Amino acid sequence: MKKRIVSVLAVCAMAMGMLCGCMSVAPEPEKPESVTPDTPVTGTWVSPAGSPLDFNEDGTYVDHTKNNRTGTFAYVAESADFSLAQLFDNVEYVTCTADNGDEAITAAVLQDVMIAYSAKDHAELYYVRDGRDAVDAESIQGEWIDVYDKDSTMSFSADGKLHAFDETSDYTIEQGDCGTCVTVKSGDSETTYAIASYEDYLFMICCDSQKLYLLARESAADQ
Repeated sequence: MKKRIVSVLAVCAMAMGMLCGCMSVAPEPEKPESVTPDTPVTGTWVSPAGSPLDFNEDGTYVDHTKNNRTGTFAYVAESADFSLAQLFDNVEYVTCTADNGDEAITAAVLQDVMIAYSAKDHAELYYVRDGRDAVDAESIQGEWIDVYDKDSTMSFSADGKLHAFDETSDYTIEQGDCGTCVTVKSGDSETTYAIASYEDYLFMICCDSQKLYLLARESAADQ
């Protein structure tokens, strides 16, 4: 009888141990280190192919492309391996968390350009800062090298011609809803790009689709 009682107690103890093990909460993953940005992200950002994204001073945001989805944002020391980090030292990283607790986007910000990744949509999104300094026509003239495909070049001439991808097109530069834009016309087709400059680099974001060209002067491309 004693053996039976001991046996039952042992089984109960084992069961309790297994139950406690199952009920134990796994440690939460470490959150990225918060930092103070050199260039705050606050203000309105515009997606050339969509709607604005507002970052407020109180740490909240409103994403107008997602039915005015709201949440909070924070600056972090590092994030996913955005290619911008391989080219520039002063990239800011931002994480946005929706009010329902879901991570909305993670973004890399370089002055007036934001490259955001949406884990939910499995998509990369591009934004330009609203109210950024205008890019004048003379500053884009000359030859640019595609940073991600150095065999490809774009050359803007003073007479309004763009030489790119073995083709010659007409281009105009003007101020639009997304700030400074370049419109390229080739035959019956017309494509508009929101542009932003940073040192010897030029960002061109297609307004009809989420496509980004990152161009550099020869001196910067060789670095």
